[in-house]
Amino acid sequence: LQCFCLASPGNRVVTGPLERFGQMVRNEPYHCMTRPRAVLIGRPQQGEGVARLLVTVIDEQHNIRAFAFVLGRQQEPPFKDCWMTEAVLSAFPQTPAPLAPEPKA
Repeated sequence: LQCFCLASPGNRVVTGPLERFGQMVRNEPYHCMTRPRAVLIGRPQQGEGVARLLVTVIDEQHNIRAFAFVLGRQQEPPFKDCWMTEAVLSAFPQTPAPLAPEPKA
């Protein structure tokens, strides 16, 4: 619900209603965001009314996923001047986390 509330009106038209959005985030490639072990949020790169940031997620199985979040500064009320999510794109294929080296006997 929180993610859906932060989606731009245009994004909600494509991904909604809420029940459909909920199913989408519970499936590939987004399901890793529902219960991440860790999240790293990159520094936003901002342009004319658009910002992009890289979000790296480590899931419960220690797999690493990266997503490009595209945010738009809204022009219309009731969200005028609010930054809202326009799109979330898979930035890289899923990568297994590296295994720790075996301890020497």
